[in-house]
Parts: sequence; C-alpha cells; structure tokens
Amino acid sequence: EKIFGQEYGVIFLNEAVQLSQLVVAKIQTRLAQKIEGLKNFIIYDCNPRSPAHWLYQKFYIERPEGFIKLTWFTIDNKNNISEDIINRLQKLPSTEKRRYLEGEWCENIEGVVYKNIKSMNIIDVSKNWSYYNDIVVGIDWGYYTHASIWGIKEDKAYCIYEIVVINGKTSDLIRELDKIPWLKRNQYDCFCDHELDRIQELCDAGYNAKKAYKEVGAGDDTVNGYELFFDKNCVETFQSMLNLMYKKDKDDNYIEAHEKINDHGADSARYALHGYRKEYNIAHGHYFFKRL
Repeated sequence: EKIFGQEYGVIFLNEAVQLSQLVVAKIQTRLAQKIEGLKNFIIYDCNPRSPAHWLYQKFYIERPEGFIKLTWFTIDNKNNISEDIINRLQKLPSTEKRRYLEGEWCENIEGVVYKNIKSMNIIDVSKNWSYYNDIVVGIDWGYYTHASIWGIKEDKAYCIYEIVVINGKTSDLIRELDKIPWLKRNQYDCFCDHELDRIQELCDAGYNAKKAYKEVGAGDDTVNGYELFFDKNCVETFQSMLNLMYKKDKDDNYIEAHEKINDHGADSARYALHGYRKEYNIAHGHYFFKRL
C-alpha cells in the first residue's frame, strides 16, 4: 500500500519468496515510469524455497517470454567472502545446505510450519457442500483481508474458496461471501481475527461470526493433523501456508512464533481448522489424530 500512486522504471524485489502473487501483481502496476531509452523491468532476488512456490513455477516451469533466470552460488563469490562462511554453510542441516550452498529448491525445508502442503493436492475441489461433514470459515482482517472456506471430511480438509479484499470494508467481504450460493449466512461458523467491531458487523449481517482460537502451537498441530487439499483457484491460501516459516531466536534456533510475512491466508486457515477442532472434534469427544 506504500507504493500506490508511485511510478518506477526499475523495481528490485529483495527476498521475493516472501511476497505473494497478489502483492507482486499490484507492484507490477507501478512499473509505469517512462524514460527514454529504458526498457522497464523487475528484478526478483531470492533464496530457494519449495518447488511448489509460485516463483519457481513461473521461472522454471512456465518460463514466459521476457522472463530470465540467473542462478549463482555462495561458492561463486568465494573471493569476496571468508572461508568461515563457506565452512558454516557446509555444516548446515541437509536441506538448508542444499538450499543455501547448492541452490536447490527443496520440499519441507527446515523451519517451515506446515509439512502437509503438497502441490499434488491442488485439485478441482468439490463444490457440492453435501460431500463434506461440515463447512467452516476463517477470516484474517487487515489491509489484505483474507477469508478461506473449508470443507471437512473426516481427517481431510478441503480449501474450497478464498476471498481477498484489499483495503476494503467489512461490507465488501460480506458482499463477496454472499456470492457463494450455498454458503448460507447462519449455517456455518466464521472464526475471525479479534477485531470486535468487524465481528459484530458480520453478526449483524446474519453470519455466525466469533473470535478465533489464536494459540499458535496448538493451532499448528491442528493444521498439521489434516490431510489438506486446495482448489486450483485458492492460490493465495496455498502459497501462504506453503511458505509460512517459524521465527529464529538470537541463537539461530526456531521458536514457536511465525514470521509475519505473507501470512494472511495461513492465519485464516488456522483460525478455521483449529476453531472447528476446538468446538466440534473435542466437544463431541472425537479423538484428533496428528498426522506425521
């Protein structure tokens, strides 16, 4: 939101893996400055993540005209860095070494929050609500308000729809929710980030909105306990969950707190699935299996 109204001839995106496609699409609209003799372009700089990441798909698989991929390794710069750095990289855990030293895009990298996000599970998800045991909605408020609608089928969770409202009001989200024909206002729980005025507005509109259970560790266990599937149109939710990472402490150890980068879709998913577990599975005495 800080670049709207600006125009640029060249844009450099550092650590581009931390940006969503939606954000990048907005940034691309700012590549509009006209300078004689200059061809406008964007540079995306990043370390590798999962091969399911949208950047990998764009530059390695789709490779549209005008997209150029350049790869270089730490060892290529050995004349300008100390041997100590190379030695430390060589002692990293297997996946981190493959990423940072060998430049490989790896599945299930160290520090990733959700281990059950798989590109093979992007499918044409059933829109027949009767297929599911229940439907649940998660909502994360913000400049990028994100809602994800999930169908629960035993220990499987299907992301059926996603809604992203940029710089909009609660009424804009309600309007988008109302477009989903079978999503009846008072039949499904909506677990929301704790903005009470917005929750009340949803309730006033007839939705069964309530505060989400926001405990991170227990919520992550819940999400990791499901086998997850994503409709092919739920790109933002998939990418947000795929790339959500734990923070590191001062000793470089991962801690039970999330990096607050491109996390709206992941938060809405956690609110939905953990809220459902807390109020249905446990309340009804259902044992919840944690998937390894």
